[in-house]
Amino acid sequence: EVSRGLAIGDLDNDGDSDAILCNNSGPARVLLNVHQNNHHWLGLRLLGRQGRDAYGALVTVAREGAPPLRRRVQADGSYLSSSDPRVLVGLASQDRVPWVRVDWPDGDTETWRGLQIDRYQTLRQGEGERP
Repeated sequence: EVSRGLAIGDLDNDGDSDAILCNNSGPARVLLNVHQNNHHWLGLRLLGRQGRDAYGALVTVAREGAPPLRRRVQADGSYLSSSDPRVLVGLASQDRVPWVRVDWPDGDTETWRGLQIDRYQTLRQGEGERP
């Protein structure tokens, strides 16, 4: 097959990335990640003040006894394709997240505490703790 685009996202909301491969003159292929493990994860959708996805926002996820993890909200990456803008962070055996900081594209910074793991949550600009 001759492929032209690849979109990545968690199609079945189970905490791992799946893929859709777009082919030239052929059917699209859906590749579901069905690997079973006991690792924890945190999924976040970030919405700016206007209620739209906050492309470019930087998310920092604190971990106990380990360096923080950083992810950027983005949907780009492949020709004529748009990936899931939600942020997915693998936590391995960590069963809680002390805090999550969001550096919004407009320069604001907010922190959230007490987020639940192993599920997706929406963080809205203006609803977090300000420094």
